[in-house]
Amino acid sequence: MENFNGLDIFKMAEQIASSIPDKDKKGMQGMNLEELVSTVSGSVFKHMKNSDTSDLFGMGSGTEPEMGSSKKKKKKKKKKPKKIPDILEEVSVSLEELYLGCEKVVVIKRPKEDGTEKAKFTITIEPGMEHGKVFTFEDESGTVEGYRSGNVYITLVEEDHEDFERDDEDIWYDKNFNLSELFGLNFNITTLGGRVLNLKTTDGEILQPNCVYRVEGEGMPRIRDIDLEDDTETDIDAEYGDMYIRCTLKIENHMLGDEDLDTLKRIFPNNQEEPDTADETLTMEMVPDDDDDDDDDDDECDECDTTISGDETDE
Repeated sequence: MENFNGLDIFKMAEQIASSIPDKDKKGMQGMNLEELVSTVSGSVFKHMKNSDTSDLFGMGSGTEPEMGSSKKKKKKKKKKPKKIPDILEEVSVSLEELYLGCEKVVVIKRPKEDGTEKAKFTITIEPGMEHGKVFTFEDESGTVEGYRSGNVYITLVEEDHEDFERDDEDIWYDKNFNLSELFGLNFNITTLGGRVLNLKTTDGEILQPNCVYRVEGEGMPRIRDIDLEDDTETDIDAEYGDMYIRCTLKIENHMLGDEDLDTLKRIFPNNQEEPDTADETLTMEMVPDDDDDDDDDDDECDECDTTISGDETDE
């Protein structure tokens, strides 16, 4: 039969015969049947491998081959949807709020399908939390088709306080005193928790300029560290930090008259030796205090770092 299962036998034989080199044809002369079949079979497979066999299987006429294609289609990787940007929000908190703790509702504008919307987020500020604390709300930055939502980050920003300055769990208070208070400091102070404390120095104690006093347990609340492995609280000696009183002697020029100055010179005589003869005498000019330069501890006297005793009075 000329055609067998869709194959043109004579056409195939003609193509195979024409593809055999002349030198191989000469070598085939005198071969026995087994050697001849082996040689021709090799030429057949070599021809089918290197030539276009579509015509042999009828593909040229639009019919499909009976055997499947050996090539596998590559799977396309799914592209991740674009992300809605994260929302960064800052919330101002007072030092009293960080001391006592509170809840705040933060309203944030975020995108949605048909525009924007206002969303409310509630944050719980625990007593003792610090400036820079970040609250994270995952997948809450908006809802838009074809986009995945980002996160909302709310950061605490501590406001400046009129009286106190925070230093981790401790707080600092600046107290200016005059000459009369050199021989006994006695004043009231309202704490961040609203209590009124009466603070005083020991009777007969003379203050030194730029001294620092400590009031134990009147600082910021300490947040206990939690051990995530056994869920136990880390031991802490005290629940609160300390309050430090930075004392500065302030004397105004108009406060003293000539008689007052003479009295002070008698009480506090100048024991310094007269300076040697100089080439020139210059009058010095006082430089105003820099309120921002509060970190210079060189002028503080360590012996004054003591605890102030006082009576507590509820407001």
